[in-house]
Amino acid sequence: MCSVARIERFLDDWPRAEFGPAHVVLADANVDDSNLAWCAGLCRQWLGLEPRSSDPSEVKMWRDVGGWADHERVEIEATLAFLEDYALTPEAERIQPGDTLCSDAEATPNESPLARA
Repeated sequence: MCSVARIERFLDDWPRAEFGPAHVVLADANVDDSNLAWCAGLCRQWLGLEPRSSDPSEVKMWRDVGGWADHERVEIEATLAFLEDYALTPEAERIQPGDTLCSDAEATPNESPLARA
């Protein structure tokens, strides 16, 4: 099971955000730069701050999730703010003692695979 305290604190205020455009970060604790940037981009697209991607896999994803139409604008705005703030923390410091990741089965509970890179 993955659990990152900083993400959990955000989800305490925005529990449905785990199922929105930032699910890769919020539900799966993929907290590297590329995942934070991708999810922030999806939030910006949802908010109309940038055009939607024309990449076929992303077009399919938007269709498959119904454009996350069941999520409120204020939630997506809060999610984007969280992602942008979290991205300011250096990658190697995003996972703290006591956090666990679900994306790296080889990591021990207090070890970040980002720190091993």
